[in-house]
Amino acid sequence: MGAYLFDDGIRVSGGRFDESGSQMLLYTDTATSRRGSTLKPDGDGYVPAFNFGDVERVTFSDGDNRMQWQMPSGEVREARRVMRPQFRDVQFDNGDVTLRGTLYLPPDAVTPVPAVVLAHGSGPATRHLGTWTTFFLEQGLAVLSYDKRGAGESTGDWQASSYLELAADLSRAVDHIRKLPMIDADRVGIHSSSQSGWYGPHVARNNPGVAFLIQRVGPAVNIGIGTAHEIREEWRAEGLPEEHIQAGVEFWLELHRLAAEEAALTQANTLFDDAKKEPWFAQTFGEWKPIESAWWQRLVANMQLEPAEDVAQLDIPVLWFLAEKDQNVPYAASHAALQKAKDANTQLELITVQDSPHSFLLPAANDKLRYTRNYWPVMSAWLRDRGFVDAPPQIFRFTTDRFWLNLHHFLYVLGRAQAGMPDIDRRAVAQAPGDEEQGLAELSPEEQALWREAVAIYAEGPSQLDMVFDEKLLKTTHGVKDAVAAGNPTVRSP
Repeated sequence: MGAYLFDDGIRVSGGRFDESGSQMLLYTDTATSRRGSTLKPDGDGYVPAFNFGDVERVTFSDGDNRMQWQMPSGEVREARRVMRPQFRDVQFDNGDVTLRGTLYLPPDAVTPVPAVVLAHGSGPATRHLGTWTTFFLEQGLAVLSYDKRGAGESTGDWQASSYLELAADLSRAVDHIRKLPMIDADRVGIHSSSQSGWYGPHVARNNPGVAFLIQRVGPAVNIGIGTAHEIREEWRAEGLPEEHIQAGVEFWLELHRLAAEEAALTQANTLFDDAKKEPWFAQTFGEWKPIESAWWQRLVANMQLEPAEDVAQLDIPVLWFLAEKDQNVPYAASHAALQKAKDANTQLELITVQDSPHSFLLPAANDKLRYTRNYWPVMSAWLRDRGFVDAPPQIFRFTTDRFWLNLHHFLYVLGRAQAGMPDIDRRAVAQAPGDEEQGLAELSPEEQALWREAVAIYAEGPSQLDMVFDEKLLKTTHGVKDAVAAGNPTVRSP
């Protein structure tokens, strides 16, 4: 996982990407969409899983620090890794379900940092979300990504759970990350995608710790209207008669109307018994058994969710992306519902990706697909304009109000370099000795000796600790900040 810079100046980022139970890789140029692909294993390398991206084969070398991108012409583009995130495994509970995932932090992060929790699409989704993880890291946000209940290392069963239960899992993820000392608890948001678009707004409305919400192709209507659009598109693709499609959709909507009214299971099965006698039923729904109690209870719970109504009640910034030609989410109905919600929530920004399907993959040259340019850059600017992304930290620029904090960070990375810590090749650590030499040239011999003594102290003590994850060092860093704010920079080292 990480970001790679090619010799032609294009930068891609991503990593492992689990889609529909398959382990793949996803790397994307989020700045211009000129390069990217979803890749599946093939021998000692990877090949495109489908026609996304102008590439024939991808290989890695030097411990994954270098990437080779073989073009259809036979030309090989070389890239070097320029970003490797810091990470640690996390777990948290929601009742008797244990959810496991990974907390990622940007390289050279100056804590506390803003953060985003990534919510799932459909199926057995895991924490491995490829470019979605690295995109937010490159914006300067920490990322919490977890395995959906019953997938990966999480317990439970997503197939036997309602969307309200999945919403509760997401809310617990928000609570968990906000308690971590390296996270700015006032700047934690959610990125929902596809299926989680039904319950992401519900979590944002009911959890006051959510500071922003981004929805990618999330439906703004209830699950009945949303799934009716989806099955209609599927049946049309199968070539079923239009009158059979219409009859099947009407039955489906009526079933969901009963669920919204919390009707008894017997009413649902009466509707089902009448429908299965019709000639269109076998073509549309096949061999459907009578409705079971557990399935009906989940549907009743799911019909409580009205995403646009939840967003209308929010008092936080919301960025919502819709695909104009979405085969899974009803664009017209969702767009209309969100336009109405904007009357109540003036912080809602609605983006339509023109001519786009659910995947945001658009036609490119040579019958290939490319990712839309109206998603990643829009998110980046939106996060920056609303203060959820910090300006690049100026660790080595000594200004009056940040002098002591800058000094603490500078001594820390110098100590890491002197001690030969594992991250010695990280940019901040690798560049620090050169910056030090420039400054030492302006000091007297006595001052140089004092400085080297300070570096040696850090090398043997604080620099042995992890500035992001070690609570002992985090307390010292926060102590420096507090002391500067109080006008008293005398702080004990850990």
